Amino acid sequence: MRFEIESLIQLSLFTFLGYLLVVNNYIPAGFYPSLTTWLLLLSVVGGGWPFSIPYGRPFKRLWASGVVMTLKLLLLSGISYALLSAIGMQDLATIWFWVCANWAFIFDCWPMRHETPRDALIIGSGATFIGALALDQLFSIVAPRNLLSLFMQAQLATAVVFSPFFVFQSYPFHRLWRQPRIGLAILLISIAAGLGITAVSATVETHIVLVTSGLLLWSILYSWSFAYPLSRRYGQPKRGLVTLPLIVAIALAWSYTLSLFLSPPNLVLINLYVILPAFVVHNIFWLRMPFSPPLLFGMLLQQQKSLEKLFDWFSQVRD
Repeated sequence: MRFEIESLIQLSLFTFLGYLLVVNNYIPAGFYPSLTTWLLLLSVVGGGWPFSIPYGRPFKRLWASGVVMTLKLLLLSGISYALLSAIGMQDLATIWFWVCANWAFIFDCWPMRHETPRDALIIGSGATFIGALALDQLFSIVAPRNLLSLFMQAQLATAVVFSPFFVFQSYPFHRLWRQPRIGLAILLISIAAGLGITAVSATVETHIVLVTSGLLLWSILYSWSFAYPLSRRYGQPKRGLVTLPLIVAIALAWSYTLSLFLSPPNLVLINLYVILPAFVVHNIFWLRMPFSPPLLFGMLLQQQKSLEKLFDWFSQVRD
């Protein structure tokens, strides 16, 4: 129960912070996708290297690790935003985020998991950026720009539900045994779902934007940050079957409540580019200080009571 209460405290603080940032335009909207992209690269692709979990080694003073990793995140994000703005390609950051999110969440960063964290981060950053450039050129030919963001959001929301980390934890695609077969199957299903949702969006686009951004946010928060309340005692697929209607109900209530105070674009911004990154920064870079130890993506609560036991667990997972 303590874990869920602490996560609710975080959610309240991050939502209030996001509301202040978005409503008052303290930060340019184009900066957020760059920030979230580099957060995925540093935390999931690079494994928190060099000063965060699970592949880096935090300092003895945990707040120092959080400060250093956060400063590194802000520096890389600021440089990317400035360069993309200088060449007039700010929209590329959103596609880059989409590429990184699919690679991290459904392919588990295959095949870079077999490389050192430093190499995975360097090669992964370059490869995903080149992929984003190629897709940007392709989308400029075949996809109307006003539907592109909606498709990416709907596809990613579907992919996260079946990803190895969240909700169904790759069930039933786990029967394909290993990556990249699992990721390709989830990618194809989610692309089909994204195209289908986009095709019927003409009259209900606002509602789809609200629902898919909320579903994407809560698929990750419910599974990872809240550690499957009400469904953690079940195995898959029962855990996923119990979790999915719960997160759909939460996402609907969450999105339509926030829509009373925020426009749909600002709601998407706060869901995907403020609240979700804030959870990742705090739970991984800052090791949930001053709360309980963090969880790796998709891991159920391990009940570690000390930092030493937590590091032992990280070592076992990494090995």
